[in-house]
Amino acid sequence: MRNFLLLTFLLFGIVFTSSAQDYDRAIGLRGGPSNGLNFKQSIGDDKALEFILSSRWNRHWRGWKFTGLYEVYRRDIAVEGLTWYFGGGLHVGAYRQWGYWGGPGWGNTYYYSDLVIGPGLDAILGLEFKLPDIPLAVSLDWKPEINFWRYNAFWMDEFALSIRYTF
Repeated sequence: MRNFLLLTFLLFGIVFTSSAQDYDRAIGLRGGPSNGLNFKQSIGDDKALEFILSSRWNRHWRGWKFTGLYEVYRRDIAVEGLTWYFGGGLHVGAYRQWGYWGGPGWGNTYYYSDLVIGPGLDAILGLEFKLPDIPLAVSLDWKPEINFWRYNAFWMDEFALSIRYTF
């Protein structure tokens, strides 16, 4: 996975080497284990607030989550338009756990549980590329989270690709 991420960022750097334009706001789609909408608002030269409304519907989890993040951007990469960022924030959501229990010969018993996640803390680390002369930004990030209340866990699988319209 690490080699794939490195190759992706290098390809972006080789293909898009023109200067990038800064933006104040962006709205777009986020895809990964949780899919949804995101909105980003600049609050200074190198800081932004990002809000994510996402849902996670797979064979084990079904629900939604709202996340607010404070992000710091660094432009010390030699490729114009490419920035890396880090930050943290909070989320709140409601998920239900679904699945099957049992083994071969036991049959499969369907199970369902109540609300299993509430508030939590998030971190974020990512790369963003603002396409030159086009009002689009593409980012790839990792957003691990710690959940509290009824399902205390550290979720590390939130890798996502976001495409946003900038204005």
